[in-house]
Amino acid sequence: MGTEEHVVSRGPCRCGGGEFLYLHYEPDHGWPTKSGYSTDLRITCAACDKKYALTFQDEHVIVVDKTAYLARHQEREARESAWHRKRTKLLKSDAVQARVGEFIARIAALPSAAAMARALRPILHVGGDDTFRRNIRKEGGVGKWLGKGLDPGHLKPILDYLGVSDETIEAEIVEVDRLWQRSKEPLEPLVPNGEPIYWRAHPRDLC
Repeated sequence: MGTEEHVVSRGPCRCGGGEFLYLHYEPDHGWPTKSGYSTDLRITCAACDKKYALTFQDEHVIVVDKTAYLARHQEREARESAWHRKRTKLLKSDAVQARVGEFIARIAALPSAAAMARALRPILHVGGDDTFRRNIRKEGGVGKWLGKGLDPGHLKPILDYLGVSDETIEAEIVEVDRLWQRSKEPLEPLVPNGEPIYWRAHPRDLC
């Protein structure tokens, strides 16, 4: 089993010494796969590859300045990294660890797995009672199961369950959410260098 290469578009690069290629790769068999389909934008000219990049924008495949393309990519990575650092710092903070420990102790003291599941459902996804029971058994207890699945979005409901407020934690939750939203905001469009090399790219490539 392997993949088949399909040339969606090919044309001369800006200097004429190579090509701009838009390629699809698909499984060479009929069985379903999770990751068999892929796409590639390629510049075969060394000189143009130093100056330009190919990317999807506004449903098209366009040529852009490579420096601007890399700067845009670095900005996206910087935003995602800022969110991830803040998220990790919050979850590992002494204040959060103390509240989570108190919450786990309260849940673990409930008389049955079904009672635990009922208490947890307004806070996070637990599945059906049987599924929840299997999961906590597999993880070695509800505490370990909860320790692996909590994220900042669960912290305010946990504080509510405990009947407490914590302005510091709640402010940090808001900041984590702000950074998450910023990491998903569209960046400034890149300025195309000339006409697109392909109009109306395949929808799967634009996700």
